[in-house]
Amino acid sequence: MQLFFFRHAESANNHLYATSGSWVGRSEDPEITPRGHKQTALMAEFLQTSPWGLTHIYTSLMVRAVQTAAVAAQTLHLPLNGWTDLHENGGVYQYDLAYINLGLADRDIPKIGLQGKTRAQLHDLFPALIIPADVQATGWWNQPYEALSSRPMRANRVLTTLLANHGMTSDRVAVFSHAGFYNHFLRNLLSIPPTSPGWFHLNNCAVSCIDFGEGDPGDQDTPKGELRLVFLNRTDYLPEELLT
Repeated sequence: MQLFFFRHAESANNHLYATSGSWVGRSEDPEITPRGHKQTALMAEFLQTSPWGLTHIYTSLMVRAVQTAAVAAQTLHLPLNGWTDLHENGGVYQYDLAYINLGLADRDIPKIGLQGKTRAQLHDLFPALIIPADVQATGWWNQPYEALSSRPMRANRVLTTLLANHGMTSDRVAVFSHAGFYNHFLRNLLSIPPTSPGWFHLNNCAVSCIDFGEGDPGDQDTPKGELRLVFLNRTDYLPEELLT
């Protein structure tokens, strides 16, 4: 299996933070920006002519990720599979407005979990999306703000499922997710403690490739099942003015 991890295109929240330095006023489930739409179009154009030959597409159920993945799926004529566990850190939440004007740092403001898009809303917004069976009629999140301790476990679930479904195959699998989750996923994959310092940067609409190794019979240095980081944070299909 080769895994291609895409971050969603620029969202309204990304733009908010880039211009204000704060998440206050964020949307719990933002759409991508006009610049994000340009990023997505160029990504899809690249995929159409790339040698990667993607065979499967999975996406977070957050709107910005589905918007990005839907263009790739339509371009490549592949099913668009929703996957609840690919969501961004924290889940669907908003800041508690009672604490907004107390001068707290963003990270210290209490956060309130919200419902997330319902099955009907997801269907109306993205008719091609294959909605997971665990999505409730009342919304796909419906939980408190996701605890820090839950995130590495979720990353492990995603990795375990990917390996169960695609490991030791020639499948080329794309997941469309988020920068925070990307960090937990890579840390889990590389056995890096989740609390250790450091950050794996991933631009909007960028892609990282991880080869889980089918092995090369003619090369003793690449045994079957060997993990290889082929590239991280690839953005060469985006012009400099669209890098965010």
